[in-house]
Amino acid sequence: MTTGKVVILELDGDLQHGFRTTLEFRSQEALPILKVKGGLPSAADLAAQLEQHWQQTYRSLGIAQRIKGQKIIHKGSINRRLLECRESAKKVRDRFRLWLNAESFQPIDRRLREHLHRDDLICFVLRTDDHHVQKLPWHEWDFFERYTNAEITFSSPEYEHILPLRKTIHTTNIRVLAILGNSQGIDVSTDRYKLAALSDAEVEFLVEPDRQQISDRLWEQHWDILFFAGHSETYHETGRIYINQTDSLSLSELKYGLQKAIANGLQLAIFNSCDGLGLAHELHSLHLPHMIVMREPVADQVAHTFLQYFLNDFSRGSPLHLAARQARERLQALEPQFPCASWLPVICQHAATMPPTWHELLHGVSTVSQRNAPTALVPAPSPNASEPSASQSSQEQVGEPSAPPVHNRKLRVWFGLRSLGIILGLSIVVTLVVLGARWLRMLEPLEFSAYDHMLRSRPNETSDPRLLVVAITKQDIEQLGEYPISDQTLLTVLQTLDAMHPRIIGLDIYRDRPTGNGWIKLTQYLQTSDRIIPICAHPYGNTPDSGIAPPPNLPSLQVGTADVSIDPDGIVRRQLLAVDPPNGSPCTASYSLSAQLALRYLEADGIALTFPTSNQWQLGSVHFNVLDAHTGFYQRPDLMRGHQILLNYRMYGSLSEIANRVSLTELLSHRVNPDWVKDKIILIGVTDPTVKDDFLMPYGSELRGLLFHAQMVSQLVGAANDQRLLLRFWPFWIEVGWAWIWSVAGIVCMGWMPRPIWRGVAGGTLILLLGSASFMMLLIYGIVVPFVPAGLAIASTCVVMMINKKAIARV
Repeated sequence: MTTGKVVILELDGDLQHGFRTTLEFRSQEALPILKVKGGLPSAADLAAQLEQHWQQTYRSLGIAQRIKGQKIIHKGSINRRLLECRESAKKVRDRFRLWLNAESFQPIDRRLREHLHRDDLICFVLRTDDHHVQKLPWHEWDFFERYTNAEITFSSPEYEHILPLRKTIHTTNIRVLAILGNSQGIDVSTDRYKLAALSDAEVEFLVEPDRQQISDRLWEQHWDILFFAGHSETYHETGRIYINQTDSLSLSELKYGLQKAIANGLQLAIFNSCDGLGLAHELHSLHLPHMIVMREPVADQVAHTFLQYFLNDFSRGSPLHLAARQARERLQALEPQFPCASWLPVICQHAATMPPTWHELLHGVSTVSQRNAPTALVPAPSPNASEPSASQSSQEQVGEPSAPPVHNRKLRVWFGLRSLGIILGLSIVVTLVVLGARWLRMLEPLEFSAYDHMLRSRPNETSDPRLLVVAITKQDIEQLGEYPISDQTLLTVLQTLDAMHPRIIGLDIYRDRPTGNGWIKLTQYLQTSDRIIPICAHPYGNTPDSGIAPPPNLPSLQVGTADVSIDPDGIVRRQLLAVDPPNGSPCTASYSLSAQLALRYLEADGIALTFPTSNQWQLGSVHFNVLDAHTGFYQRPDLMRGHQILLNYRMYGSLSEIANRVSLTELLSHRVNPDWVKDKIILIGVTDPTVKDDFLMPYGSELRGLLFHAQMVSQLVGAANDQRLLLRFWPFWIEVGWAWIWSVAGIVCMGWMPRPIWRGVAGGTLILLLGSASFMMLLIYGIVVPFVPAGLAIASTCVVMMINKKAIARV
């Protein structure tokens, strides 16, 4: 089986209004390596259908269940009720699958299947606060049918980091506190039998205890697992357990005892009782790493069967989430008698933890995401720590000679020819391996992530006063009662703007065919105007029909392309300046809309575009090279069509606040300051969020296409008029030298430092210095330094030198 992976899907919203979805991929020891945005539409009917299924159809079965205070309503014969429940479950499942097939969710679904292998061990964490979502049958998603080593776990979007949990007392067994509560009408003796049969476990049973007994045991002993069987229920999202024939309590009433137990190493709670989502919610607020609960009322036989299969698999080495999945799926055999049995068990977890194994609980290994961090399980130093042990003395006498004095070793680092050969040879090999991995695009996700982080860390700038955005908002469309905006309305807008004497107008609206009234007048106006630049689009990929023509009878130099350069992870980091129109394209324009607007604006300032070389542009005193097939972290020739540069976003509060903005209604009602229009660059387009025209930015958010064009226009004009930085990469040979220098620095530090701990500190310090230098180069000079290759060169040489002790000794 391949290395474990973590998939985090966060749902922000509710079923009534829809969800904004965010997908993250992580390894079990790493930071996020990929983040994808998407959405799920509103599904109020699904919420109502779900509520009816669980609250009415399922609970009317009349089966004896582990729930207290719930009146069961019997409707008709048991066979009829079973059939109705199965039919209701099928309707919920079918509607749920249809909801996940929504177009807005497909980027999430597609990325999941692209980045995961069927044999991957996957912890799939669903972060949500919506209680309806937690009751949906997520295991019925066809994703989990394909990925059999994955299981859904629930977590809250809000959490805080927790320190690694370790046993405060090291024992040879896993310690289980088993509370057997009110058992009136149900059988909890079978639960007791299955727990008592566990090997490597020490189980203490509290049978119908009072509150004080539970609190005392939580305070006074160390526990790995907390177990409860008996009656329980959730009321207004608060869970209650019935601990004896007369008393019940919510877990908040055991807050301090549970906090103490968690601090002492409690990592798992199992509530083999009814309606447990409220219990999980309360335990999450106490930072308990993992919980297994039943989402709805559960019958005795279902609870017993699940517990047996789960404990068998978990105690034999399966990770918690896989053991739970296998036990849950085996409940399907009971569904002729107990419908939806396999829907009931769910895992809830703290967002910063990983599912543990039985071995990890037994030996006190932390389940936080940094699972491989050093633990306290190391031998204590001997009382005479300054004296070598007998084994050490023996090794020094029989084995290799002891290391030379520190000062002699330092001299050999700097002056020994043998040491110089080791440094040069190892550093060259490491540099070539790292740059080879970069050439093969293996470092692309890491480099994208590092670059985006540096962009987000820059300070804000002022907005661009040369631009005005005319936004066609949702309110404008509703007030005008038309979409797309008619030709007559568009003509009125252009005439209104023309009267205020702008320098250039960019029309980010396609007009390749008539829309409403006024087509002839609009096309004639565009043909006679010298300061309106409409758009067209070249075909995308191998689909020639995807191209869009400009308004008729316009020369190509009066039209700009709306094409966008998108990176493989869906984020826009580049600006397309010009491209040769493909054969048969209905769009014959070469320059992008942003380039057309910027060049026309700069012409009035006496700044013209020239081409000193084939891959260099010049605007006034500003020279810049366009990206070629292998530049920086772009090692994909297929992406580098036409003339492109990196896009230096202007952030002022947010990306959307780059310039003054007015709505279409404000313009048509003459409520616009003429100074905002006169001699300015005007961009007209749609910002209604229901019209899909969004692009992902390195800042972790989306930006409307209209504002995206504004960013690109501002970049070119700002560079020519204000000497604002244009982002660029170093030439290839400088990047090679940069990575090699840091590789050499890593080797020198490993040889210079006398102790392993100082070597680790030195390596971390080098990477910190590298990150600071990379950020300052970007901030001051606009140079995108190869941080990831250089950082890997440092880390690789440090690891090689620390492993190869003989090499260190020679150095």
